[in-house]
Amino acid sequence: MVMARGVTSADERITRAQSDLHRTLLIVMDILVAATVAATHWLPVMVGQPVDGRVLVGYFLLMVMIVGVVLRWRFPAAAAASVALATLLGALLQVTIDPMLATAWAVYPLALRRGFRRGWLRLGLFLLVFLLAAAFGSRQLEPFVLSLLTAVAAVACSWTLGSAVGERASLAAEAARERAHVTAMEQRLDLAREVHDVVAHTLGTIGIEAEVAAHIRSESEEDLRDRMAEIAVNARQALAQVRTLVVALRSDDLDTAARTPSLGDLDRVFERARAAGLELEVDIRHVSALDDLQQLTVFRVVQEAITNAVRHAPASRCRVRVARSGRLLVLEVSNDDGPVLRTSAQPGHGIVGIRERVAAAGGWCLIGPSESGGFGVHVELPYFSADNAERAPSERDV
Repeated sequence: MVMARGVTSADERITRAQSDLHRTLLIVMDILVAATVAATHWLPVMVGQPVDGRVLVGYFLLMVMIVGVVLRWRFPAAAAASVALATLLGALLQVTIDPMLATAWAVYPLALRRGFRRGWLRLGLFLLVFLLAAAFGSRQLEPFVLSLLTAVAAVACSWTLGSAVGERASLAAEAARERAHVTAMEQRLDLAREVHDVVAHTLGTIGIEAEVAAHIRSESEEDLRDRMAEIAVNARQALAQVRTLVVALRSDDLDTAARTPSLGDLDRVFERARAAGLELEVDIRHVSALDDLQQLTVFRVVQEAITNAVRHAPASRCRVRVARSGRLLVLEVSNDDGPVLRTSAQPGHGIVGIRERVAAAGGWCLIGPSESGGFGVHVELPYFSADNAERAPSERDV
């Protein structure tokens, strides 16, 4: 856990450093743009003139323009308004010849956040810029008219570009939020399935064991006490697993759910089933190198199938077979001498959970009454190991 926190902290420091560098580069660029506009459109007009009130106001407006350009990202609306007002007043006082270039530069962040989100408005601005460009080349224009057209074109281009980029960023953020929501819902569904499997198996087995203990009169007091102790252990284990899953549901990190069951944990499932009166015949062989998802799938499928057998046919004989067949891992759980479990149009959560788990692992399953009168679960999963690295999941599904 300490290592994980250290890695997270390092990642956060790197991200923060990158963000600070990007912010610094933007500030440097804004300073260069402000200095360029000042050196080319303000200072040549004011330098050399007698220092009077008009020129002093011009220098003040120049400082307002520079500060507004530098602060355009922090205060978009105020910066754009101040730069535009300073430029217009400077033009009226004849202390600048800037055709709103600084204003166009300051307007971009404002358009990025609050620009047009409708395509026809941006198209209208593009047409306006096109018409202005055509007017430039059509005939000789007066300097004032040329400056006015340049100002309108510059601000319109900046606003249009900022609006388009802002809309794209907004759509990307919305798509990211939607993906995060879907991922969270899928993770919560997985956790809900885990809770169902734990509760259905453990508590169902506990109930059968308690009923058996209540109806057997030949057991001694010591045997009965041992059986009750076994029920208590099972109950505590189920409570611990449910508590772990509930904590994961309440936390932001849904991937911390306990997905620890593996093939080695099936022995405990078999012991509980036998204690509940189920006669088990287990055959697990030639199975190795399964990944965590496959082991969890096999464990939960066997657990759910045995839970159904204990609940609906506690005194029957159940066969469990897990073996490799070529590139497939075949899993079968059947109780041929038990009662038929009638499947309805809307199967229970256990059967639905089996199908969802098998599909997530790239396999297929067949669940239903068997020909001999019992009930069976047949699952085929893609099997891969060191000597069978290529895996092609089956597209069959039931």
